[in-house]
Amino acid sequence: MKQNQQNLERATDFIKKLSPRQKELVDLMALGYRNDKIAQEMGLKLKTVKNTIRPIFKKLKPSVDEDPRAAAVMLWYVYYQH
Repeated sequence: MKQNQQNLERATDFIKKLSPRQKELVDLMALGYRNDKIAQEMGLKLKTVKNTIRPIFKKLKPSVDEDPRAAAVMLWYVYYQH
């Protein structure tokens, strides 16, 4: 339980530091969009999407090493519920 609270606090703090573009990208990931669809939706190249995602989740390590899309859902929840 304590670990979940720490993760939630960490995610909340992290969300506040994302740029509007990063928040939009995380939102789309949380909604289940694949990288190619995110690129299409945001009018970006696929490489740009990948290059934008990488530093977002690198900062969240080690809690999301295995599943960055699950982390996107967590971030989305924190952003919209708090």
